[in-house]
Amino acid sequence: MLLKDLKINEEGVVKDISNEQGIKRRLNNLGLKKGVKVRIIGFSPFLDPIEIKFNNMFVAISKSVADKIEVF
Repeated sequence: MLLKDLKINEEGVVKDISNEQGIKRRLNNLGLKKGVKVRIIGFSPFLDPIEIKFNNMFVAISKSVADKIEVF
């Protein structure tokens, strides 16, 4: 399942992050890496960006980035 497929207030644990265009490195620098629990906080009116919470941080990411994060 991909992160973008979760509903508001659903949680998932990061299983893998695609290494396209340095996205994995940027997210790892923020602390979003394999094994981290992530929760969907909300979507903008057009579903892009997506607000997520992990490690007591709130971050907005684009739908294209959420499409590269696999969770379970």
